[in-house]
Amino acid sequence: GISFCLLSIAAMVSLLITAVASLAFGLVSGGPTDAPYLEMYTLADQGGAYHNMSRYCHDLTTCGFNDLTKSVCGNGVWMMYEEPNYNGDSEENWRWWSEVLIAPEYTCHNLPSTHHNELSSIRYAGSGNLHHETLTVYHGFGFTAGEFVAIKDEDSFGDFENVGSSFIITGESSWTLYADKYWEGIAICVEPWNAGSNTFVGIYDVGDIGMPNNAVSSVGKGCSSDVIRTKEHSSYVNN
Repeated sequence: GISFCLLSIAAMVSLLITAVASLAFGLVSGGPTDAPYLEMYTLADQGGAYHNMSRYCHDLTTCGFNDLTKSVCGNGVWMMYEEPNYNGDSEENWRWWSEVLIAPEYTCHNLPSTHHNELSSIRYAGSGNLHHETLTVYHGFGFTAGEFVAIKDEDSFGDFENVGSSFIITGESSWTLYADKYWEGIAICVEPWNAGSNTFVGIYDVGDIGMPNNAVSSVGKGCSSDVIRTKEHSSYVNN
């Protein structure tokens, strides 16, 4: 993981659970079982030219839309980053902003003016389908840098052991994180919450749940610990 001040990154990462925009704008809506997609617009309020992406893009220069975005619409859980490679090119990635858009239905959002024309990489959480039960572990705080996606019990993260700093859950299942491989050591259960349209999402940093940084090495599907973390513990909801 990347060790830096949790409070700094929590202040810079915005959790955006915005109102569903399909009725307000008369747009064709997507749903939680649809493939994820993100529309990026050159102007606020979905104006100007736009580019539609339904896959990861580690560098929007190569995808033809770098540093052009002022507003977005989409479906799924999308992470948006100021720098290429998901803010993962430096130990000082806390200097760069990132945002999370949770959109169980077609949802639109204006980026803060300080983020205009700075978006440089994007990706979605899990499989993209919000009903699929997944846990994604990220190398850095704020869902930055490399990732490991679990869809079942994993007794070892292999090369990703002892590096996780943040997590996103999709689907209804809770997950138990373990500090050691083979489901040993500190065990903490993390639960998702209802994000609307009968979809469930959970987003946490290690500081939210009380797990040491750079420790998580295995995971079990379901809750197998008396230590349980819920929406009330997430800094992305409550800061």
